[in-house]
Amino acid sequence: MKTRRPLTITLSRRSRNRTESGSVRENESMKSGPDFMCVGMVKGGTRWLFDQLQYHPDFWMPPIKELHYFDRGLKRGKNARQALKFARGESDRRKKQSNRSRAPGPRDLAFLEEMSSHNNQPLNVQAYGRLFRHKGDLKSGDITPHYCALEDEVIVEISQQFPDIRIILLVRDPVKRAWSHISMASRGGGFDDNLLRDPDQFRQFLASDKQLNRLSYASRAAANWLKYVDEKRFRYFFMDDIAANAADTRKEMLLFLDADPDKPSGTIPPDHNPKAKSKKLDMSPAIQEALAEHFADELNACATTFGGHANSWRAAYLA
Repeated sequence: MKTRRPLTITLSRRSRNRTESGSVRENESMKSGPDFMCVGMVKGGTRWLFDQLQYHPDFWMPPIKELHYFDRGLKRGKNARQALKFARGESDRRKKQSNRSRAPGPRDLAFLEEMSSHNNQPLNVQAYGRLFRHKGDLKSGDITPHYCALEDEVIVEISQQFPDIRIILLVRDPVKRAWSHISMASRGGGFDDNLLRDPDQFRQFLASDKQLNRLSYASRAAANWLKYVDEKRFRYFFMDDIAANAADTRKEMLLFLDADPDKPSGTIPPDHNPKAKSKKLDMSPAIQEALAEHFADELNACATTFGGHANSWRAAYLA
């Protein structure tokens, strides 16, 4: 796949960057920005990746899994504000996307305070980069699967501001990915299970649900990011491999991120799956057929773009 020459965009230069000690450096955001981004897919194994990295000694990960800096407009600091209130004991409510395991330390709280200040503020890629100075000498990154659907202009700004950033895309069978997405919505009361009784009504739902369709196309995500990121700094990994051989997949990911795969992630084993017991809907043959029809083009595109397991997905549904 060819890498298209990036567009030229003049980045805004607002306040100059400050270190925690108060000294000023014009290029601090270049040095302290994220080492990597995981840009998808939703329900593709991003929680597994976050857990493997947040406990790995080579990394300091932000205290919330999904930053949503680039995809939520003026609400980009909402998650951090909720997590900060919870950490301070000001609220007993927090979203599941907030870090559920690691007790927040001083730099975690400093990160949350700074990230909270971005709420209701315009996008500023340099300021976003400064958030990651809290990593110190460790590696860090942003795992927000909704970045699979970012506009080209935003991807350009990211690639220009952080020219050495690594991009990871976690790819999953689009039928199973969509079904997992729907099951998650059902658990939260955001999906009408009665639609599953009528395949035609379910087809109408598939055609009309904007979020499901926006977040379901791994082949498009790969194409969009590869327009502006060098192929050597872009890697995709199959969820099939995470499920079948988590240890080897973890090793490949850590090597791609220039981290030591021989170091354990605390007490978390490579095959740790915190969502294994999540309730899942039963998928009938008629509903599976409707999903396969809806994602037929994506099944073909995935086979062409990724090969490997994606060829067996196409064969399973479109034979």
